[in-house]
Order: sequence, then C-alpha cells, then structure tokens
Amino acid sequence: MQNSMTGQRGMTLIELMLGLMLTVVLLSGIFGLLSTSLVSWKSGISRSEVQQTARFAVDSMVRDLRYGDNYELGSDGRSITYRNIKSGQYGNTYRYHVSTADHKLYKTGIIPQVVSQPVTGENVKGANYIILNPDNQALFRQPDPSKPDTITITVEAKDTVTGHSFVLYSAVTSLTQTFK
Repeated sequence: MQNSMTGQRGMTLIELMLGLMLTVVLLSGIFGLLSTSLVSWKSGISRSEVQQTARFAVDSMVRDLRYGDNYELGSDGRSITYRNIKSGQYGNTYRYHVSTADHKLYKTGIIPQVVSQPVTGENVKGANYIILNPDNQALFRQPDPSKPDTITITVEAKDTVTGHSFVLYSAVTSLTQTFK
C-alpha cells in the first residue's frame, strides 16, 4: 500500500507566520522612509511659499516707490508714505507699513481714502503665516545722506510652520524725487 502523504503540498503555519512577519517589517521600514520624505517635502513647500510671498511684497514696494515722489519715512523706519505720480495729474498718496501687532505688511490709500490691504499674511491655504521683521526692526532706511533719492528695504520673513527665517534686501532709487 502506498501512502499518498509523502509529497508536501502547501505551506505550514510557521512558514506563513514568518512570511507575514517579514512583510510587516519591510512595510514599516518603507512607511518610515516615505513619512520622512513627506515631512521634508511639506517643509520645502512651506519655505518656498514664504520666500515667494516676501519677494512679492518687496517687488511690489520697489515698483510702487520707484514711480513715486514726496516720500516721507516713518520715524521708526517701519512705514513710508509716498505719492504715486502714475495715477493722474496730482497722483494718489499711499502708505506702506508693517503692523507691530501682527507683523503683516499693509498698503493703505490715504488720498483717496482706502482701507488697508494686507500685502503679506496667511497663504492661500491658511496653513502658514508669514511674519515680517519679527523683532520690530526698521523696514525702510536712507543709508547714505549723499544719495537722498535712494532708500533700502530690509525684510526678514519668518515661516511659522518650520520656524526658518531669511532676509531679503533691496534698494530703490526714485525716478522723480528725493526722499525726505
């Protein structure tokens, strides 16, 4: 009589458990790697948004101030008032200032009266908040008295998600008049 059980077919319970354990160990390692990559990617996106917003703010100020006249710097260097000569015969008067309360950059129309509009602040998704000049340092300076038509802009932007900060520098030379 022959025994039909001599050839093994299938897997034992021990082999199945070892295979599942090995799969779990490999998947946990892959998950750890992917989660680290995701955190790095989100951090990079956050920093990129802060830099882009700060550059937009500086570019807006430079463009507006270049074509302005009758400039007046605030005593603390955190504001500048100017007349935009491109907006008609008499021009409109505007003011850029950084709020000490929320560290946002605002542009306000003085003539005609316009409500302050934030130039910086929360991003579109609301997950990141940009802080300008967190130590209340001056935003606008007239560095060289021999060049009264030039002003420097120093913006420190801080990312509230990652905690990283960086500084942007720019200079504006008025095409029409000197700074006061």
